[in-house]
Amino acid sequence: MVGSIVSKYKTIITLILFCFFQTNPSISFGNDNHNYIYYSDVINDKYFGKIGFFKSGKDARKINDTNYSYIVKSPDKDYEVEYIAAFESEKEDGGWTYYYGNFTATNLKTGKSKTYKFSTREDDPNFIFLESSLYLKMMFPIARWYHYTGMTCQNEMNPQCMKELAEVRVIGFRDLKNNLTYAEFVSNYKKKVAEEKRIAEEKRIAEEKRIAEERIEEEKRLAEIRRKEEEQRAAEEKKYEEQKRIANLPHNRLYDAYTFYISIKKFHEASSLYYVSSGQMKEARSQIKAIEKILIEKDSAMNVDDIWNRAARKIDGDLDANTMSIAAANPTKQFQAMAKIFVLGLGDVYNKLLGPKKTEKDF
Repeated sequence: MVGSIVSKYKTIITLILFCFFQTNPSISFGNDNHNYIYYSDVINDKYFGKIGFFKSGKDARKINDTNYSYIVKSPDKDYEVEYIAAFESEKEDGGWTYYYGNFTATNLKTGKSKTYKFSTREDDPNFIFLESSLYLKMMFPIARWYHYTGMTCQNEMNPQCMKELAEVRVIGFRDLKNNLTYAEFVSNYKKKVAEEKRIAEEKRIAEEKRIAEERIEEEKRLAEIRRKEEEQRAAEEKKYEEQKRIANLPHNRLYDAYTFYISIKKFHEASSLYYVSSGQMKEARSQIKAIEKILIEKDSAMNVDDIWNRAARKIDGDLDANTMSIAAANPTKQFQAMAKIFVLGLGDVYNKLLGPKKTEKDF
């Protein structure tokens, strides 16, 4: 019983797919200008896998079936059939996208064709033809036709499952978008690769240029920093030399010597035991006289009295009576250090002007 049913449907599908062209009024004939690409001719070509005819990922199903047809052939037939799926609408249902459209099968020997309404799901390569109770299962390179009853199980002994009607091999395809030949696909691929290389080379050159320009700008920036640092160093050196020159002017050196001497005298008066001894005070008096004498020789126009008064006012302010009273009543190491600095300061001025005092023979 089951065998007779299968035989019946095989006969029907054969008539529908290959022989209906002689009775269907909506017949159209093939175009001799179509460029068909056969896998047997190109599958081993080194560019076939590189061109990337068929996409993968989101919307790939719709893109592939819109761009390319299927060329199929039955082993026992002397003609080929072209399948074209034209997507017309879609809808979302349960998180899936379902496509609907027209599926056209064309006998490439006779040019006759027939169109069916189909539905398919985005992740499913198969086609359902509800109006014709047919189901096309695409399993490259095999495609199988089934009598469809609403269930997709494949059990010949179960009357509720699909019954296989015919098997064909997918042997090629056609570019529906531009009708390109395989040679044109290869040529376009080579141009694309060459263009990508050109763009990559331009980017590389541009990047090298950018890096070189950045390096030049960085060198300029560093050179500018060095120039400013050198200018600043030169300015500071000039300022230092000017300060040194001013400090070494006779009236300024005399002012410094006076401040040292007055400070020494104050600490001697505070305590000749803890701060400045009588011998040190005598030495300081001798040094200041010699300093004054030699500086007056260098600049006789100096107002010595005015310089002395300015120095005295300065030290009287820094070491006022209250401070020196404390120093006299409570000698500390801090005050001792201050007194020592003043003694050394006056000695430094003396040594720079007259040179270190020679040790005289005293025996």
